[in-house]
Amino acid sequence: KESGISFALIRCGYRGASTGELFEDAACTANVAGARAAGLSVGLYFYSQAVTEEEATEEAEFIVQAARTCHVTAPLVELAGRAEGVSPEERTTFTKAFCRKVHEDGMMPMIGGEAGWLSSSLDMTALTQEQIWVAQENSSVT
Repeated sequence: KESGISFALIRCGYRGASTGELFEDAACTANVAGARAAGLSVGLYFYSQAVTEEEATEEAEFIVQAARTCHVTAPLVELAGRAEGVSPEERTTFTKAFCRKVHEDGMMPMIGGEAGWLSSSLDMTALTQEQIWVAQENSSVT
């Protein structure tokens, strides 16, 4: 915190690329506690690999439960991966299903990813109501 950091984004889980199984990040609880002990605000993210609306909804349920368990009130982030054969339109549908479920459970979803990936892998014009987290290692977002 003394170095100017005020927020920690901590992974709570992910979906395996080969089996599609959901996994909890074993270090999540300790990382949340450590960030709080350092005086930081905390948010959680789930590394999504959903290839159906059902999987996206399942991931949303997973992160909402983790947020409740960890008493996290900061935005939740969905990072997308796996489905290389999935079209941007399909991925956008899955992302909307994730966001809808998180909203229904009274929390704020956030879509995250590298700027180029976001613009090529999602229809961002269909997601204008959602918060976006851009992973970019520049001094400003390009």
